[in-house]
Amino acid sequence: MEAPIFVAEDVLNRAESVEVKVAKEPDAPGKADEPARIKEWLESIKPGDFDKIDRGKDPDRPDE
Repeated sequence: MEAPIFVAEDVLNRAESVEVKVAKEPDAPGKADEPARIKEWLESIKPGDFDKIDRGKDPDRPDE
């Protein structure tokens, strides 16, 4: 995005270091087929696999 980041100078002065961790590709066997397994699962699900929702009703709000 190349957007500027603004930080108060005292924050920079108090920061001793910033550690950035970069996620690396998993080396474990079987991880390469995860996208294929996910795609297979997505293609196999049906609307009946999900609970019915009441449209227009907040599921987190208790019944009145």
